[in-house]
Amino acid sequence: MHRTESVSVPGTCGFIGGVKLVTDSTPVPASPTFPPEQLFSETGPVPPDETRFAHLPSVYHITTWKAGSTWVQGVLTEIAPDRVLVPEPAVADGIEFSDVVPGRIYTPLYINRPRFDASPFAAVPHRKFVVLRDLRDTLVSWYFSLAKTHGENPEVLMHRHELRKMSKEDGLLYLLNHPHFYGLSMIGSTWLRSTDAIVIRFESLIENPHRWFRLILDECGIEAAEDQFADALNRQSFEALAKRPRGTEGVSHYRRGVAGDWKGHFSDRIAREFARRYDDLVVKSGYEPTLGRHGVFHST
Repeated sequence: MHRTESVSVPGTCGFIGGVKLVTDSTPVPASPTFPPEQLFSETGPVPPDETRFAHLPSVYHITTWKAGSTWVQGVLTEIAPDRVLVPEPAVADGIEFSDVVPGRIYTPLYINRPRFDASPFAAVPHRKFVVLRDLRDTLVSWYFSLAKTHGENPEVLMHRHELRKMSKEDGLLYLLNHPHFYGLSMIGSTWLRSTDAIVIRFESLIENPHRWFRLILDECGIEAAEDQFADALNRQSFEALAKRPRGTEGVSHYRRGVAGDWKGHFSDRIAREFARRYDDLVVKSGYEPTLGRHGVFHST
């Protein structure tokens, strides 16, 4: 593995509505099959046990924090456990790159489009899908995760220390104006206009998981019999993981599992600040504005 510099690239924004599908009518070609001895990486031959899926395209699950990445990863693991590869955090965040193992399913990757295009991920035959979430729900979910439920690491502890000194309103404003949240928003903005990936809204995925997960599997060439597919969705459902109905409050990592939760947590002050910074991106992503005549909060 070699280290590279991280890059923060402001993205151009486009409209995706509910779901944006691949518009290139040409199917993404499958990875060619090579005998194990002919597969090489920058560091030498690829071990034989990493060549068994070389006849398949690599698959990338690209997303942002708090957009169901653990859930999506769980469904993919249920369906194709031998293919799933969970990247190291530095690789998932696009800080470091590693050689791509042919035919594996990388889940998740928190990486913007320019960074992806410059990475080894883009250099091999692959298929990819992107899951994006309403940034307002992302903010609220991130707040509760950092304040209460996320496992401890230096970054979480740093934020948690600050949040414990603040009211919920001040804590949400603190995170809203933090560079980390800006970086998160830029991931989504750089993928909106992609024509070589499936871009799905998290809200659509939780509303009809059978429809959209089946689309992901079909477009990415991941085979699953219907009974296996249904069992995977059942075992990875919110109710099964959180041990309570979706929409009810809890203290686990699976907090509520619903869309639009932000409306119960934004104050007028938060709404104005969010709209000033991010409403343009939110609207271009297909969501209702925060402020204005058609917004949830009325301008004052």
